[in-house]
Amino acid sequence: MEPHARLYSAAALYDLAFSYRDVGAQCSFLRDTFHALRGRHARSFLELAAGPARHALEMSRSGLASTALDRSPEMAALARGRAAAAGLELTYVVSDMTRFHAPSRVELAACLLSSTSYLLTDEAMLAHLEAARAALHEDGLYWLELTHPVELEGTRKSQTRWTMADGRGRVLVDWQGDPARARHGIWQTRVLLRYEPSDGGPPIEIEDVAEQRALTERQARELAARSGWRVEATFGDFDANVGLDDARATRMLLALTPSS
Repeated sequence: MEPHARLYSAAALYDLAFSYRDVGAQCSFLRDTFHALRGRHARSFLELAAGPARHALEMSRSGLASTALDRSPEMAALARGRAAAAGLELTYVVSDMTRFHAPSRVELAACLLSSTSYLLTDEAMLAHLEAARAALHEDGLYWLELTHPVELEGTRKSQTRWTMADGRGRVLVDWQGDPARARHGIWQTRVLLRYEPSDGGPPIEIEDVAEQRALTERQARELAARSGWRVEATFGDFDANVGLDDARATRMLLALTPSS
């Protein structure tokens, strides 16, 4: 079974659970940083392990030719429906992030929310990075959002319990996983999700387990170099003023560019 397959097949509930992310601000950061580093505006965007493709949809809304990729057909159906309802152009490819071929090369790409943490070996991560490299223009930027390395040492940077609601109900999330208990960077994560409809209907409960992996900054840089990338910029959040060592940092954001 695919990692956290039950969770990701419940596309609408997953989307509600992670709707706390400020997608507009994050996309602005990605576009603005590209402009600062390249001196021009990006015209195309690829979101890998996209799930409901909120970032790809936002980029499309901002005028970029946008593509999303995920291996979940449920996520693809949700995103395509939203694109159609909003009158947005979106290409959605259902494929694995370690072996895919993008419809065309892009200038800007991203794999967010530590989605590469499900790649448990160097070989899987290298396959992903090589596929992403083939999808990018020679002077493009590829953003990886990774678990902050200090979590491996016991310093929590990410939330583990939260509640999100919309007009139809609320979802309670308990993300039980501790990178500090990792062996060789790998730990087990148990996710408990409970959806409670506002109309008093029966709740929906999902429990799922998967292994995840975190990388140190050195490991991430070495894997990038082995697959034809160099790290052009590093941040600790979607904020140009927050470095990786900043006390406000909550994640490790790496901007990769082809090394040749």
